[in-house]
Amino acid sequence: MEFSEEEIYELIAKFLTGESSPEEAMRLEDWKAASNKHYEFYIHSVQLWEQIVGSVHLPKPTDEAWRKLRKKNQESNKKIVVIKITVAAAVTVLFFIGMLLLKSSDRQQSQYAINLEAQNSYLRKTLPDSSRVVLDKHSRLTYDADGDSRKVILKGQSWFDVQTMNGKPFEIETEYMKIKVLGTTFHVAVEKDGQSVAVTSGKVLLITHHDTLLVSANQKGYYLFSSGKLALHQKININEMAYATHAFNFEDATLENISTELSKTYNKKFVIADKSLSSRRMTAEFRDESLEDIKTIIANTLHVYFKQTNDTIIIYGKNSD
Repeated sequence: MEFSEEEIYELIAKFLTGESSPEEAMRLEDWKAASNKHYEFYIHSVQLWEQIVGSVHLPKPTDEAWRKLRKKNQESNKKIVVIKITVAAAVTVLFFIGMLLLKSSDRQQSQYAINLEAQNSYLRKTLPDSSRVVLDKHSRLTYDADGDSRKVILKGQSWFDVQTMNGKPFEIETEYMKIKVLGTTFHVAVEKDGQSVAVTSGKVLLITHHDTLLVSANQKGYYLFSSGKLALHQKININEMAYATHAFNFEDATLENISTELSKTYNKKFVIADKSLSSRRMTAEFRDESLEDIKTIIANTLHVYFKQTNDTIIIYGKNSD
């Protein structure tokens, strides 16, 4: 992908200040992936900006940043040559950054229009833009939309079905990264080793202070707590988001595993009366079936039956009393 030098400077500058649209961020991602030299230049730009300002996306007074930059350039004559671009290119990048920061500082911070919090049950909500969210238990989010963007701050886990709105990108901020989307369906989760984003349709762009990662349908992107890096997995587990979608895919799954997944989704306690039944296996896929229909299929397949008392469901073998 060919860009003029000015275009590259502006793409990087807008990305570092959080002003880039999803389309611009993805164009930058493609440019970085085109060659090692492109990627090295990008990393150098980030490092230089962090040395001057302190961190990406945290604006400081522009005059102070320029004073530090001039001092740094006076103290070092070292040249960094990347695709015929020296440190002077980084100065140009910072010029664009300075202009964008001045623009940002004049913008009043908008108030979030919607606050959602799930307590001991899942919370389903349709947002004003017709996007749908399902908050996991003990999770919360704030949502705001202005003339240019739609923004969400997420604490915990949630499933999203984002509606496309031309010229109005949808952005999610978590403790560890930003997620930029156009129109897609995905699930944000906190796991033992990191935060994950599993995409079932469309694409999302994961953004940290040091890296970006494009995640497509049927892929999962990870932010790893141990290293702070992003990683891509080529397979997703739709059962992880079943509490929102009521979709399951069981492949040679044990009755014990199936019971665990159903329990999490339907807020029922499943008890297997005879532990010898736990290892019985089946393969099945469910899409929006009721719990009663799922139980009927399991009963006929694994030769068991169910008894329910309030929120407890006990599973017996066909020959049990």
